[in-house]
Amino acid sequence: DDGGRPITRYAIDLELDGSFSTVLNSSNTSCRLSGLLGSTAYKVRVTAVNDVGPSEPSAVTEFTTEVPVAPGPPASIAVSHSAPYLAEVSWSPPGDDGGRRVTSFAVSFGEVAGSLVDFGTVSAETRNVTIPG
Repeated sequence: DDGGRPITRYAIDLELDGSFSTVLNSSNTSCRLSGLLGSTAYKVRVTAVNDVGPSEPSAVTEFTTEVPVAPGPPASIAVSHSAPYLAEVSWSPPGDDGGRRVTSFAVSFGEVAGSLVDFGTVSAETRNVTIPG
């Protein structure tokens, strides 16, 4: 029942640290909650809101996220050459983080016919590195 007024949004509340907090406002009747931890139990409830005010919250629904796995590979790998014996490698984060935040990227390089050499590990915020020749 919308109380005779159209619903303007839904407030999605997630229980964090023992109390509910609104984590998303949406005009849709479904949503995707991101940034959750794998293998973790959560409680969620939804409140309808119109220009008169919020409804009572829905019944609480409990769910558990899946066990995290390794992330997918980085995407959109690109290499540019700004000087002889120098290459800049850039990438985008993986489309699937495996259920946990990506914390770093390991960068390796090598000749086409040779073996790879570890360049090092860079932070998750890094999107490119320059590899000397």
